[in-house]
Amino acid sequence: MRTEFKLLRDEISERIKNQDPLTGAKNRASMLPTFHEHYALFERDKQDCALAMLDLDHFKHINDTYGHSSGDKVLSTVVECVKKLLRPYDSIYRYGGEEFLLFMPDTNLEQAEVVAERLRVSIAELRIPIERFQTEVQVTASFGVTVFTESRTVEESIDLADEAMYKAKAAGRNRVIAEV
Repeated sequence: MRTEFKLLRDEISERIKNQDPLTGAKNRASMLPTFHEHYALFERDKQDCALAMLDLDHFKHINDTYGHSSGDKVLSTVVECVKKLLRPYDSIYRYGGEEFLLFMPDTNLEQAEVVAERLRVSIAELRIPIERFQTEVQVTASFGVTVFTESRTVEESIDLADEAMYKAKAAGRNRVIAEV
């Protein structure tokens, strides 16, 4: 019994350390070690690895109009939607407030664009009930997609995905932009 309790305690401790408590996405602290590990595999085996930064469009409006608890529900619902569409070995990380970074090993740029587009459409189709206001909200997302290359570090790849996501926002939001 004592061993089972210790295993459960260790599992809970690990989850708290590596998971965003609101959305269930992995947290930023657990991201870089995983990315560096996969980057080493990319360098050794030339295994494709893609990143996609997604940011919810006009999210501040939801918080300002319906309150932060409604915004929290939107974030959790979007992450749940994304997780259902990713493969078991893909990951979603909460990068910032309403920004998330997707990590897709064994995925080239074209495949990552297809995944991001499928996610973009699925997110836009969500109808999230806000019971307190007896309404539903819709949200869209802008995506920036890139892949690991030998000429960039992990951090530079993340920055490039972020830059591509900002280009998607500047181009009108609710779209996918890929950068190599």
